[in-house]
Amino acid sequence: MRRLPLVLAAALLLAVPACSSDGGDAAPSGTSAGATSTTAAASSDTTAAAEPVDQTAPTGGNGITIDDEGMLWVAVMTDDEVLRIDPEDGAILARFAMPDGAGPDDLALDDGAAYITGFTSGDVLALDPDSGDVTSIGSIGAGANPIAVRPDGGLIVGRAITATGLFAVDPSGGEAPVALGDPGSVNSFSFGADSVLYGPLSAPDGGSIVAIDADTGTVTSVVSKVTGFPSGVRVHDGMLYALVTDGTSKVQRIDPATGTVTLFGDTGLGLADNLAVGVDGEVYVTGFNTADITVLGADGTVERTITMGG
Repeated sequence: MRRLPLVLAAALLLAVPACSSDGGDAAPSGTSAGATSTTAAASSDTTAAAEPVDQTAPTGGNGITIDDEGMLWVAVMTDDEVLRIDPEDGAILARFAMPDGAGPDDLALDDGAAYITGFTSGDVLALDPDSGDVTSIGSIGAGANPIAVRPDGGLIVGRAITATGLFAVDPSGGEAPVALGDPGSVNSFSFGADSVLYGPLSAPDGGSIVAIDADTGTVTSVVSKVTGFPSGVRVHDGMLYALVTDGTSKVQRIDPATGTVTLFGDTGLGLADNLAVGVDGEVYVTGFNTADITVLGADGTVERTITMGG
């Protein structure tokens, strides 16, 4: 998700169950994460679960991404689960239990698997959507937060809010995580077509959107300063979409070539967590403490609200 405004910091930390102190030791590769079986497994090529799926609304929403079928995947920190959601009606297509106390915060999809960061436990988790099996592929310590798939393969994972640092993580769990460097408290990030990692950085002198060298973990440039607390960046059609909370949570659109910032849209949410951009330019924003996902149309106006669980 930097020195936060006090009210936002309090809200975030109260919502996270007692984070342990930072422990950067890597977990043994391939170790079981201890998750219970999922309510229903969801194949990447089907939208129907084999059994009825519990439609109980989650207590909130954190990391969000979109699969190849246009379905939404949402990490729910406070419920220790990951959901697959139909964006048309909010129906929960599958819910996957994470290990107790993991605190799933952000997630990324690649090659039929889902990778999730455990903010509280520090584990990086791999989920097989077909079987529902969850394993730990390594630990980077409490505060594990942003995660992205490198264009050339592998995972880049960072820590934010309660700790900092950037790590290369082997998706197979065969190799221990490798510390790359420390760009600061950078939250949910994503790669551009130029293979540069773009993310939101919080610092004592305010928030900014930065470009990061994914090989060294160093900040190569400040793309733009922003007013408020930035918590997520997504790249779409060569532009950066940044979620920034300043009174209300807004989506800023930034030209990475010039650093020009324009207001894309205001979600109206007092506290939002993360965002994803669809192929058609719709922006999906999770509310930290609500089961609703706010959808901004391609013109930036609030188009509708998706309630997870219908």
